[in-house]
Amino acid sequence: IMVGAPGSGKSTFATRLAKDEGGVICSADYWMVDKNRKYAFDPAKLTDCHRLCLHRSWVALCAGRNPVIIDNTNLSLLEVAPYVALAGMAEVEAGVHVDIDFVVIKESFEICRSRQTHGVPDFRLEEMCKAAQAWDAAALPPYWGIRRVTIL
Repeated sequence: IMVGAPGSGKSTFATRLAKDEGGVICSADYWMVDKNRKYAFDPAKLTDCHRLCLHRSWVALCAGRNPVIIDNTNLSLLEVAPYVALAGMAEVEAGVHVDIDFVVIKESFEICRSRQTHGVPDFRLEEMCKAAQAWDAAALPPYWGIRRVTIL
């Protein structure tokens, strides 16, 4: 599960990991495209995009794909909880063992601002960067069975 603000490098890291490890990337951004397949943020599509991301994750987990990379901002426990739940369900329903790892990218506002391609307003991007900086593995419930947290 990737954690970080837009422009922090999550998608770059996820793409490299998927290529090196043969995994699948699940991202709400995948469905946030216009008719020319270019990224075009539309707040009206956000709920559907996240539902589709969850579904893609579920299908990949049940198929035994490894790794399944969740490439969303995931800045709060509420955002990651559905994916942790899916991992547990895949173990029960599909008999697939799932190790849950977090990769947290705590990049500065200035760097995120210079690299982000999502058009996030500065005030919101700054809030998201602060949330990533404050992200603390100690807040993860111990019963989630998190294997590893890597801070970059």
